[in-house]
This record gives sequence, C-alpha cells and structure tokens, in this order.
Amino acid sequence: MAEISIAKETTSQAIKTKVDTNLDTTVSSRQANVLSQTQANRLDDTISSRMPGTTTHRDRIDTTISSRQAAWGATTTHRDRIDTTISSRAAQTTANTINTNVGSNSDASSATGSTHAKLKDIRAALNTLTANLIQPTKPRSVDFKQSDAVSGTWYTVLNITGKGILNRLSAFITIYNEYLQYEITVDGVAVTETTRDTSRTRGLAPFGGSYDRDRIADYLFNTYFKSSLKIRVRHTHGSTYDLHASVDYALV
Repeated sequence: MAEISIAKETTSQAIKTKVDTNLDTTVSSRQANVLSQTQANRLDDTISSRMPGTTTHRDRIDTTISSRQAAWGATTTHRDRIDTTISSRAAQTTANTINTNVGSNSDASSATGSTHAKLKDIRAALNTLTANLIQPTKPRSVDFKQSDAVSGTWYTVLNITGKGILNRLSAFITIYNEYLQYEITVDGVAVTETTRDTSRTRGLAPFGGSYDRDRIADYLFNTYFKSSLKIRVRHTHGSTYDLHASVDYALV
C-alpha cells in the first residue's frame, strides 16, 4: 500500500497560491481579445460600462448613442436631438399652416395673400390715399366783369392748375338769370348748367345794385380738384348785357 503523506500548512498555502496564479494567468490569456487588465479589473470595467454610474460611463453611453443618431441631423447631445426631433414632429401641419398664413417680409403686396402681403397692400392703399388727400389751406377769390357780353360767347372767370376746392360760384346779368349758363371743368371733366329761377340762393352785393334777385345766380359747391379747375360763364339772350361772376376757392 502506497504511503500517503500530508503536506505541511506552508506547503499547502504555496500550492494554493500557485494554482490561483496559474488560473489568473490562464483566464487572462483567454481574454486577450477583450481586455488587457486582470480578470477582476476587466469584470469591473465591463459591468461599469453597462451600468453608468459615473460621468465617464454616462458620457460614453451618450457618445455611443449619439453617434448612431447622425441621420437626425443634430449636433448636440442625445437628449437634445430627441427633443428637436419630437418638436419637429409634434405639430408640423399646424406650423406649416401658420407659416403659410403669416408669410414673410419678402411677400409681395396682395389683398388675398399672406398676412405680410395684406399688410403691405393696406400700407400701399394708405399711401395712395394720403398722396391724394386734399387739404386746402390757401383761400382765394376772383371777380370777373364783362361789359356788353355777347350772347352765346363763353367768358373765362378762372383757369388754374393745382389741388384745391371750389367753394362758391356767383353770377349776375342785367337781364333775367334764366339766360345765365356756367361751365365748370374739374381735372379735365366739364359740366355745363343753365340757371333756373329756383337756383337763386343769395345775391352779390357789389353787383346787385338796384337790380332784384332774379338776375343773380349763386351756387355752393365744395367740390375738390386734383390737378386743375376752369370756370366759364355766358348768357344766351339775343342782345348784349353786362355779365358779372365771382368765384371762391382754396388751394393746397
């Protein structure tokens, strides 16, 4: 029967150390393609990388995930890319509608276009209105007299260019006023009228003298003109008569 001897404690400890060392070496040699540290350190590093508990591990995961999200077109961290993507998908239809309705400052003036376009259209209309607004500040008057005026002949009382307002036209003849006619041309458009008895409203004191009111024609107009005003008078009685006229107006 073979003899069995029991090693001393110091010998047993030495054997254990030898086995542990050989085991670590063997395991490490099998893990060369995974890690380059000792087995314990490799396990710790691997577990830590899967369970981020430090800034380094957290940043590593963020960097890895972020690198997979390049198609999103974002350049910030993973969280910011998600926020941007979700926001862009949240209400795209509504955003597009608002964008279309509001438009941009480059939109052309239009009464049916975007808000910018309509505002430009309103501004253009206001500019036109302001440009055409007539605010006379220079009152004027002119008196006319033609002795022995020939029947049917037009006599010019006023002929001006500019902007202003025609306030009043009065005419007098030394025969009944139903033979009086006047022609008013505003901005090139002429209107001719014949005086009727019902047109008499007030008299011209300087021209009236001892004549009664049926020889006077007086009109209040308040008619604006933008470029020109011309007024002519005549009588249609067969004989010659004195013809008088007075015009009140104002210029811008």
